[in-house]
Amino acid sequence: MIEEGTPDLVQQLLLWGLAVPAVWALVAWAIVLVTARGEKATGRSWMAAVAFAGAASIVQWKILAWPDIPPTESFGWIPWLILGGAVLGLFEGAWPKGWWLHGLLKVAAAGALAPLLLNGPIVEYEWRDELGWSDDEVRNRFVLLGGLAAAFWIGLDWMARVNRGRWGTLGLGLIVGASSGVLMHNENAKLAQLVGGLGAAIGVTYLMSLWRPQLSLVRGGVAVAGAGLLACFIGGYHFAYNRQEWPYLILVGSPWVMLIAGWLLQKRQGIGWAIARLVLFLAPCVGALVWAVINAPEPSGY
Repeated sequence: MIEEGTPDLVQQLLLWGLAVPAVWALVAWAIVLVTARGEKATGRSWMAAVAFAGAASIVQWKILAWPDIPPTESFGWIPWLILGGAVLGLFEGAWPKGWWLHGLLKVAAAGALAPLLLNGPIVEYEWRDELGWSDDEVRNRFVLLGGLAAAFWIGLDWMARVNRGRWGTLGLGLIVGASSGVLMHNENAKLAQLVGGLGAAIGVTYLMSLWRPQLSLVRGGVAVAGAGLLACFIGGYHFAYNRQEWPYLILVGSPWVMLIAGWLLQKRQGIGWAIARLVLFLAPCVGALVWAVINAPEPSGY
């Protein structure tokens, strides 16, 4: 774990927060490109689960410290949830035709995230003690959070299915980059660093997709990114001093904007249509980040 006051702190953060996760992803995809060609490379796109989960785990291990087993605080669950997303991603890669089961598993996992992360400090001390919520009100909030989480994860999955290859990778990278910025401006620097490591792996994957456009993120990468982002959204919002709903809600809707843009423009050719598609991809991500920056609280030293 890198602590404040460590010599060359910025260099250490850049090394273990960006460079090493990127190298991990590069090695993972190099294995695919060296050992498989053509359709076989497409069939090994589950390697995205290994690349993304490994990158996030490196950040957790070297910068944030690996949590206890079992975790003793809410954020301690997040790296385990990311690894759970990797297991789901590997399963999707092993059985790519079971898309309906993949969706059901994502919905079930999305519904379990909020109770797992918020039971304890938020539920007992805020919702019950401070706000006086009943069991039904707590349950209704969990249902709402589970519905939003499922909408985001399913939207992310279908965004990557419609926008295959480099466009799907670009869309996922934009969402992850904007998420890291939103978390940072909501005084969640640790979660922002974790998401940043995930973004480094996605950046490498995008460069690979320019060279080998048949590589897809649908089988593997989306499962890991969805689990990690949702855990950070739920934890980052509820444990923030100055809560901002709109940046997170915009991010939840962003994959659906990209899905519709891809569906409408994927068969359009020419630089003008590509620019239009890029603008639509950028719009929700930039909107969420700008909202977070404008309404960011004064720095508290966290």
